[in-house]
Amino acid sequence: MNTVTNKSAEVSRIACIDPVESAADKLSALAWRIPDRVWGGKDDDPSLVRHIHDLALLKELALSHNNFATLVSASMQEDDRRSKNNPSFAGLPMSEKFQQLLAILETDKEAYAREYDLFVRGVSYAAEGEVPDFTAAVLAVQNLVKISVL
Repeated sequence: MNTVTNKSAEVSRIACIDPVESAADKLSALAWRIPDRVWGGKDDDPSLVRHIHDLALLKELALSHNNFATLVSASMQEDDRRSKNNPSFAGLPMSEKFQQLLAILETDKEAYAREYDLFVRGVSYAAEGEVPDFTAAVLAVQNLVKISVL
């Protein structure tokens, strides 16, 4: 019901994805897209850091969900051969893919932190202090990785 006009809703139902499924997909996307990234290349997407932010916000839901690790595994199986620039990536165990991801985030921390400030903090409507900083967001990703490879 449209509360302003007292008419029927314009859209009676909208299909939505479960936030935990979204978190699993985002974690899988980071696991192959960051190692696949060619900085400044024609397909480079620096806004990818938004997934890191989203995962920080979805962390508690994901950590408390019994099937999160299974969802991550399924998403990573679907994404296994998506890497275009890193052909040896296909078929690697999840743990190795995550090790590569976390190593890159640590090695290129300053560059990713700058992009995070630009594409997350710079465009957020959240009140000051409500957006997790880059370090906290990466820590959330690390925690999600830990429960995904158990």
